[in-house]
Amino acid sequence: MCDNVSARGVFNYNGHILNFTKGEVLSTTIVTHGSKHDGKCSAGPPLTRDGITWYRPVRTTKITIEGSKEETTVDFEENQILLPQNVNCRYTLGECFHYSLGNVFWRTSVPECNDKAERAIIFKGHATSVERDDGVMKTTYIHVSQDDIEFQLQLISKTTNICGFKSYYTEHPKLFVTFVDDETYFPPSKKNLKRNQLTSCST
Repeated sequence: MCDNVSARGVFNYNGHILNFTKGEVLSTTIVTHGSKHDGKCSAGPPLTRDGITWYRPVRTTKITIEGSKEETTVDFEENQILLPQNVNCRYTLGECFHYSLGNVFWRTSVPECNDKAERAIIFKGHATSVERDDGVMKTTYIHVSQDDIEFQLQLISKTTNICGFKSYYTEHPKLFVTFVDDETYFPPSKKNLKRNQLTSCST
């Protein structure tokens, strides 16, 4: 979503493609339930909201998009991004709702295969997947306990692609988890870290 909005000036709202120019404000109204052809509206299927059913409904939605470039602060340790008017959001999500700006998107940093200086494997080996269910939400952790290394990372359902492999975001924006079998070659080089260097990401 961020790539399309910020880099290409394209916003896809439920199949409606909107094009806009950076620095300008796009304000338009589209039919989001039902359809519109040759200036005439056609009703959509019955729509039920809050116990009330509308038959032959047509719903329109007004969308305003403003493209701009801003600087902000990211706290990687706390996984927080500071938006205007002191609004904090979870950085790894790549988007959040701002009470004044509406839906805000940003590009999260992901290691690139041609940038060896900024990526390394801090651990490669077997780990245990642990699920916790409090009745409301399931949380998955990857637990590592091997020799003098022991740490645990919470997985986030959001995924990305690192060197051609599906990789999971974790609670720490700079750490990713990639599942591969023992025979698979994974390009990033291994970096040996001492136990105390893993303290900040252990739980």
